[in-house]
Amino acid sequence: MRRYLGEDMNIEDVIHTEELNEITVTEFFPELIKSLKEDSDPYEIFEWLLDNGLKLYFSRKGYVHDDAVIEKSDIKTALNRVKRENYSETFNSVVVVVTLKNGAVAEGEKLANFFLRREDVKEIYHQKGKSEYPWPGNKGIKRSRRDIQTAKIIEVAKSKNYPLKSIPAGGKAEIRRECLLDESLFTPSGFEHAWKKVKKDGHIEIVNIEDYR
Repeated sequence: MRRYLGEDMNIEDVIHTEELNEITVTEFFPELIKSLKEDSDPYEIFEWLLDNGLKLYFSRKGYVHDDAVIEKSDIKTALNRVKRENYSETFNSVVVVVTLKNGAVAEGEKLANFFLRREDVKEIYHQKGKSEYPWPGNKGIKRSRRDIQTAKIIEVAKSKNYPLKSIPAGGKAEIRRECLLDESLFTPSGFEHAWKKVKKDGHIEIVNIEDYR
């Protein structure tokens, strides 16, 4: 169990600091996607971050096993599984076996739940000459709502193992159904406009396209 050790500290201050400086992979990924061009693969960029020194942690600073850093080789194994399954597996389903500093082994830990630290992400981007980096609350990296919608459509299509240039019959309806679950991002008409854009830009096509024009 991940539990805070500093009993004499103000828990509200601790939580506020943690929210600013440490987030989970699940919380980081939407920020990463927003910072990318539509045709960029966020999983490949995440792997690039790992290759350039990004660390994932088992728990927040001040919690049990906060010194347990997840091995890059284990993370890459999980990422390769995502790619091998053509994105039908995601961070939310892939698990990693973690060896802790005391030699104990934590099995079945979801990659999505590991922590990133702001200082690590910031340093990688700054080393590459970039002043802005993806992180909640950062305002330097912005994308339009439509760009975020089209990126989501592509992400959902990949998660369903659809070939992007030959979406099968009924595939659009399945993608639409899943996208509309995110009511904060999509309306029915908003999905249609985003779908038209992602097709116009050449990212997606469907089988027997003439039947759908």
